[in-house]
Amino acid sequence: MTLGTMRTMKYLLPTLCLGIALSGCSISKLELPKVHKVPIQQGNVITQEMVDRIKPGMTKSQVVYVMGEPVLQDPFNADKWTYIYSIEVPGYFNQKSKMVLFFDEDMLVRFSGDMLPTDQKEALTEETESNSEAVDETVGGTIDGTTGEIAANDKAEA
Repeated sequence: MTLGTMRTMKYLLPTLCLGIALSGCSISKLELPKVHKVPIQQGNVITQEMVDRIKPGMTKSQVVYVMGEPVLQDPFNADKWTYIYSIEVPGYFNQKSKMVLFFDEDMLVRFSGDMLPTDQKEALTEETESNSEAVDETVGGTIDGTTGEIAANDKAEA
């Protein structure tokens, strides 16, 4: 080997090794650190178990024991309590729920909101199913579960 070839090899070999090493570092695989996003919860947590435990006829102190103090109390109507809960996880989901309780002379009369007691949900589901079966039998068609539209069979129309 000549002196010129050795000088070229002296620079070529480290450059070649560096090129091979860097070829494994692709920019598409490079991830920048992400900012931590904190979940934000506000209000009273409302669970299905809490809603199932609330019954008309309960006193305000019993309701406070089950649900906690209400977030909103109407200053003009002390017999209406509003429970609001929201949780937001930025970039993932946002959930809100609300319950309104109505009292008459310190006794719970009724309540409404985004959640129903489990027994009412089951009764509502059974009622909906029985209504859909009755409609099916009288019309002779089918009910679309997504839109609720009734599609009549050709035989029923003839």
